[in-house]
Amino acid sequence: MTENAPRPTTGARRPCVIVNPRSGGGKASRFRIAERARTLGAQVFLIDHFRLQDLATVARRAVDDGADLLGVAGGDGTQALVAEVAAESNLPFVVVPAGTRNHFAMDLGLDREDPSAALEALTDGVELRVDLGYAGERVFVNNVSFGAYAALVQDPAYRDDKLGTAVRILPEFLARHEGPELVVRTGLLTVDGPDAVLVSNNPYQVDDPAGPGRRGAPRLRSPGSAGRQGPDARRDGHEAAQRATARPHPSRHA
Repeated sequence: MTENAPRPTTGARRPCVIVNPRSGGGKASRFRIAERARTLGAQVFLIDHFRLQDLATVARRAVDDGADLLGVAGGDGTQALVAEVAAESNLPFVVVPAGTRNHFAMDLGLDREDPSAALEALTDGVELRVDLGYAGERVFVNNVSFGAYAALVQDPAYRDDKLGTAVRILPEFLARHEGPELVVRTGLLTVDGPDAVLVSNNPYQVDDPAGPGRRGAPRLRSPGSAGRQGPDARRDGHEAAQRATARPHPSRHA
């Protein structure tokens, strides 16, 4: 959830940007994200898909080496791994929308057509407070889904043909009642056996029959600046305690 108004910040002295060169069909390479980040003074770590790499560990090593800002050029999954480290380390976090759909960046009002524009936040950004969501021990920045929709988005054809993939997959999936047995409990309400469950860290606006919609957060980009985030965290509906700081430390409620 994003609650506070954007506020200007000073540039980072030792930023570190993790770049996924294959995300979004090679979007980071096409827009020369790594080269531009280095020009702006950032240390750049390129993800090597031929090696097994723990990105959370990479981010923590960068913090240990003195990084005062973490950034990611990649999709929502990569963003989430590093955003958690930024929150734990009380550091700002820069989102560079170099993934396929970049839902988190869309919610923040960033320019998804030109991901390199987000690099402006390294030197001239605004800082926002956002929440992270948790599914068990796994963090998410946008949403997590179970059941029919989760099965739908795992299909390789979904990215290019959402409606067609839904028409092809969902009738059989629902008729056979495939997938896990789901039970939703929230407050005094219990829902047994839903076909799909979507958990998000903001209310969603549903305007697409083949997708879950988007979060109802305001557009947060200020003119002339990109979106630098100070990640906050939520677990089971409890907001992190230190909400007065610009770079909050996440609380861990069971």
